[in-house]
Amino acid sequence: MITTPGSKQAAALDVAGLRARFPGLVVLSITPFGNGAYRSWQATDPVLQALGSQLFRTGTPRREPLLAP
Repeated sequence: MITTPGSKQAAALDVAGLRARFPGLVVLSITPFGNGAYRSWQATDPVLQALGSQLFRTGTPRREPLLAP
């Protein structure tokens, strides 16, 4: 199951109950930007293109960048 931290699905997930029922279960939690200042950021395509410097080469001068096709 994939959930977003803080969502209703994440709150409803009973990790302790699952571990009791399935002792060999491995529970993993990964966030796109870790636990630092950017932890609330979503790893959307525009965000990843901007962070990867792809938007630097797009658009026209003195205008907002364009997303790559």
